[in-house]
Amino acid sequence: MGWCSSAATASTALADTWRLGAGGWSLVAADAGLGPRTDAAVAADPVRGVVVLFGGERDGLLLGDTWQFDGATWVDVSQPGPTARRRATMTFALAAGGLLLLGGYDGVHRDDAWYFDADGWRADIPTGMPPRELAALAATDDEVVVVGGYNYAYDRLGDTWARTGDAWVERAGVNEPAPSFRLDARLSYDARRGVAVAFGGTNTSDFFDEVWELEGERWAPRAPAAPRPPGRARHAQAYDPVRGEVVVVGGVDGVGAVPAGTWAWDGAAWTRRTGPDLPPRWDAEMAYDRARDRMVLFGGTDGSTRLDETWELTASGWAVRATAARPTARVGHALAYDVDGARVVMFGGFDAGGLRADTWSYDGTTWVAESTAVAPSARRDHTLTYDPVRRRLVLVGGVGPASTAPDVWELVGASWSLLEAATVAPPRQDHGACYDALGQRLIVAGGGSTSLTFLRDRWALTFANAAAPADRCREATVDTDGDGLVGCADPDCWGRCSPTCPPGTSCAPTAPGCGDGACAGALEDYLLCPADCPAP
Repeated sequence: MGWCSSAATASTALADTWRLGAGGWSLVAADAGLGPRTDAAVAADPVRGVVVLFGGERDGLLLGDTWQFDGATWVDVSQPGPTARRRATMTFALAAGGLLLLGGYDGVHRDDAWYFDADGWRADIPTGMPPRELAALAATDDEVVVVGGYNYAYDRLGDTWARTGDAWVERAGVNEPAPSFRLDARLSYDARRGVAVAFGGTNTSDFFDEVWELEGERWAPRAPAAPRPPGRARHAQAYDPVRGEVVVVGGVDGVGAVPAGTWAWDGAAWTRRTGPDLPPRWDAEMAYDRARDRMVLFGGTDGSTRLDETWELTASGWAVRATAARPTARVGHALAYDVDGARVVMFGGFDAGGLRADTWSYDGTTWVAESTAVAPSARRDHTLTYDPVRRRLVLVGGVGPASTAPDVWELVGASWSLLEAATVAPPRQDHGACYDALGQRLIVAGGGSTSLTFLRDRWALTFANAAAPADRCREATVDTDGDGLVGCADPDCWGRCSPTCPPGTSCAPTAPGCGDGACAGALEDYLLCPADCPAP
């Protein structure tokens, strides 16, 4: 049954009934007597061979009537039952032999459940769940499962409940802590500690100063003491493997200002870096240049002008670099370091001419426009991440001229290729991404859809040559993946044993590493490098 014309206002409700058969859709009746309405609950009862409809809304009036459809005619079977409401959810519950209706809005959001069968409506036991509307509801042979919906504040819910036996229970492990819905958070992989670090982001009303860390499959919030950076979104963030820190700079806060300072997170505390500061900006992008031991930042905006400057962060602070050539001033681009090419690579973004599909590289001296036979379509707000195992850059998502891009691309040298994945994550923009060295996978989290509906999901892109489990690299004597190699003798542990030297690369003679006789502070610990680092 149709609820509302997509070309009309929300008050133009429809009353027509359609049937989908082998030959397609066919009209049953333009108005079968139940009248136009929106947001009703509808479900089929296969035992009695009818479709049941309850409630909804018409011209601002909440409805509490019940109708049955036998394939030809709607019949009013209303009787005492749930309060008049909209946006309840209904499904057939096999274990009960009838339909189950849950939640909705009757002036307040509801958490009640009702059964309907040939004998009419009867109230179920109290659910105990938070009130909601527009939940997802489905049944198996022996239980009914409820997922999500909207609460009284129209926050999206991410919990899961089940009607099992004689009780409603929240499913343990499904609603574990995780960052709330947000755009423009940044995600970096801390190779020393084996965790992905998310910071900042916004739901357009709040600008978060939270730190979340993902270890394996579990998110955990961190609550560092002051000082700490103010909340922000659209900031630049990258991991410094030599110092074992995630570095954050720039961004924009809730009043349109750029928070000051350059901050570093080491897993326990924030530290504000000393030295000359970066001029205020947001939508800049940053990557760590391993060959030259410095952060490289390009572009962004100061709120009135797009920028085409290249800045570098060393122990002495920020310094601008004049280059003979450089990309156009832009925002929404993506930046990553290519270890094999010893270069910082940039793709896409938005400049004075619109969306871009150009590829540039920076070697510490100048920018070079790369000539590529094929390339991803023009886009902005995508991510670019280096895969150190497969030794290539991976581009995910972004938004093009018409919609959010669903594709994944890889760059090797100057050659782009479209990656065909067996399962594809939903299209997104303004998300976070990083490469999990211990899990041998690319992690993508959060962001927004084409309509800028906030996402709270997390996806992992894995590859055939990384199908074997990776060692978790917690102690020098424990072999968790069963390959016969432990600690720093296992190539899986490069992220914690030689984080400045990914597999397949040549390490500088002075690069820290287990077995060199020196304990390199933030990079090494006594569990993996007992020969270098004494136990505390």
